[in-house]
Amino acid sequence: MSISEEWKTDSFIDNTHPERYLLSIARLHSKYSEWLRNETEAYRKASRDFDKLHNEVLQDYEKGPANRKEIKGWDKPARGTNASRFIVDSYVAANPEILKAKEKIDFHEANVDELQRIIKAIHSMGYDIRTYLDYKKFLAGV
Repeated sequence: MSISEEWKTDSFIDNTHPERYLLSIARLHSKYSEWLRNETEAYRKASRDFDKLHNEVLQDYEKGPANRKEIKGWDKPARGTNASRFIVDSYVAANPEILKAKEKIDFHEANVDELQRIIKAIHSMGYDIRTYLDYKKFLAGV
């Protein structure tokens, strides 16, 4: 189940017994905080892996074969052709492995952002429920 689907079920508050949800706030905070820690670590690992891969691919492009025909299928600037940094960077940016690594980083970054938003909502959940209960008391004339 995705984060947003999980949050849809967890964030639903039955207005007939809102006091029950006051007790579940700590459980929700713990659940999503742990999920945030895991996603943050996955994001950091993906970033480290990307940096390592980027350097390897960059060196591969910069120190490629002396002649493009030396390796069959080599579609990179040949070493010693004085290819500009812009050209090399464009080859690196279009590399399928680099694109896949960027997608992984983007995925984990989006999850971290969503989890941070959810935790902020959990922090305000107690206040929201208390406000609702005060409103119900006001309507009842208490």
